[in-house]
Amino acid sequence: MKGRINRQNLQKLERTPASAPKKWLWDTEIPCFGAYRSENNQVSFVYQYRMPGERSIRSKVLGIGGEITLEQARGLAAEMAFQRRQGIDPILEERRKAAEEKARTDLIMANYAAAYLQRRIDAGKPLNKAQTRVIERDIIGNLGDLRIDRMVVEDVEAFGKTMGDRAPSARRMGLVYLKAILNDAKDRGKISVSPALNVDTPLAGKRVRRLREKEIKRFHEAVRDIGDVRSDCLEAILRLGKRKEEVAEMTWEELDLPKQLWFLPPDRTKPGEAFLIELPRQVVEIIARQQPDQRRRHGPVFTLNGRTPTELGSQVKDMVDAGMHRRIELAEGGFGEVDRVAHYTIHDLRIRCSAGTSTRWETSSSACTAGWTMPPPVRSGNGRRSRSAIRRTTAPAASCRRAFSRTSTSTTSPPDRSATGTTMPGGWVFPATTPPTSPRRRGRRADQMVCSMA
Repeated sequence: MKGRINRQNLQKLERTPASAPKKWLWDTEIPCFGAYRSENNQVSFVYQYRMPGERSIRSKVLGIGGEITLEQARGLAAEMAFQRRQGIDPILEERRKAAEEKARTDLIMANYAAAYLQRRIDAGKPLNKAQTRVIERDIIGNLGDLRIDRMVVEDVEAFGKTMGDRAPSARRMGLVYLKAILNDAKDRGKISVSPALNVDTPLAGKRVRRLREKEIKRFHEAVRDIGDVRSDCLEAILRLGKRKEEVAEMTWEELDLPKQLWFLPPDRTKPGEAFLIELPRQVVEIIARQQPDQRRRHGPVFTLNGRTPTELGSQVKDMVDAGMHRRIELAEGGFGEVDRVAHYTIHDLRIRCSAGTSTRWETSSSACTAGWTMPPPVRSGNGRRSRSAIRRTTAPAASCRRAFSRTSTSTTSPPDRSATGTTMPGGWVFPATTPPTSPRRRGRRADQMVCSMA
């Protein structure tokens, strides 16, 4: 039936049973605008149309009487009729606007990168802390306000230049993970082509920088000049030769100070394997003074606020560099010219120490025969399952230890484990007797090795 849709005509509409064809009232003023009364006596307003050149009929429910007024329904129908006369499909246009509104939040780099990290976790392939830090600090920090579907090559190149001004490695890592995020968006249909496709990523160069003994001494002195927890953390990195993040994120739960042991879990190591590290006396003293009250020893060891690990970013490195150059200038004023310090990174300390590192204890299958008890399979940082036993403990080589003092006077021996075994976090069991050294190594037995750093 046709007629102007008003209150009188709506009251005349008969109910339509659920299984019967609808009894329509089509408006004579606005084409394609209609209404019908359902079985439960509710009036529904509908705009039903066909675009020029198409055979399919599209329908849009504008609302139900009581939730929307007749005047509001008529206004919506008039707007859709106007769009149809302009050659615009009203339903497709509404979907486009909804997608655009959703993209305003979902395709912002900060939101999309956070969702990307969560999808990796849900898929069982989480990024490690260093990789997550690149995305959160560098990519979100510099590109967080941009929409990925509106990024251009110039945005990627500007990001690479910003990272390159900090360090070549920062540029490489930033571009690697930016490309990973943009490729993920392309695979999921969010963008048609990645703007970073033709931006070259620099290859990772092999660092051969090894600090000399004089440079390590200046570094050690400059580190102590800082005078807070960051000073202790850097000195522990220098003495242990471990990665910066591994030491900085050390927790009290990983330590057994009475036995001078540090259990480094597989989710915090680059190879995704567990390490049991024997701590030298000097490092034990550094750790112990971070929190004298044993009742409060929980959470991160090196912390400024008691909740999160201390950050060892570029600002701390600049403080150390300033202290080293200040000492060089003072030395030049009093004792003549001294050697300058070339560019270095904190990781270069590890390269110097690992150049002559001594393997302390047995590894993998040979360790099992020596009495090591293996825990259940552990999910490593890269998502793979690993049953590897505690890999090894290391001490800096003699060439690195000489930088701490002219004479090595320490006589501290490894703790006595002849009586009882040691159970470490995660189910790792340290045997009562020290495993023998691997046949592939000709070094001394572990119980004969001491760390002689002064």
